[in-house]
Amino acid sequence: MPPAVAFVVHRGCVASPTIANVDDCTEGEGALGYTMTEICDKFIEFFMYKKPQTKDWRKLLVFREEWERYRPYFYKHSQARIDMENDSSMKQKLVVLARKVKKIDDEIEKHMELFTQLRENPTDINDIVARRRKDFNGGFFQHLNFLVKDIMYHIYTTTKESLKSISPPEMKLLKYLLNIEDPEERFGALATAFSPGDEHEAKDEDALYTDLLMRCHLLLT
Repeated sequence: MPPAVAFVVHRGCVASPTIANVDDCTEGEGALGYTMTEICDKFIEFFMYKKPQTKDWRKLLVFREEWERYRPYFYKHSQARIDMENDSSMKQKLVVLARKVKKIDDEIEKHMELFTQLRENPTDINDIVARRRKDFNGGFFQHLNFLVKDIMYHIYTTTKESLKSISPPEMKLLKYLLNIEDPEERFGALATAFSPGDEHEAKDEDALYTDLLMRCHLLLT
């Protein structure tokens, strides 16, 4: 599940039972078995109750590729709930919510359009700045900050997964040896595995052997 959607889905939001079968909003599957209707309800609950501050909405809507998948369903579903809501107070809350989300959504879309233009035309930055100076406002730079955090998150998760797949053979061997239950057998296996041999070309073989062996022995005693 995409991180932005996962964050909303796992916040404990509950879909509205009165609107669970709106045909316009059930086209396609959501995530982890949720229907589009349920996902849209979770977005509404998230925006209205869990994170009512608009500054937090921007942190979520910055995930454009994910949001664009759900955006048309979200607005359709919001309008459907507005039309079916009998409570005038709740109806007004839904109307205001939909307008606010749309306003921020449009602002972020404009920021993304400017960012894409800069990225695709690095040699024309001065001209772009001159033509669109008013668009380089605080909101745009705040958006860049969110983008950087998103990029750093993806770098972190990708690197973490890559490191898992390229762990050195020595680490895999060490994990195997450390799982030997009998202390004497384990120590003997460690001594054999890390004893220097003719095939080793380390500059300081004795230091390598002693350090690894002693560390493992002290760790397990």
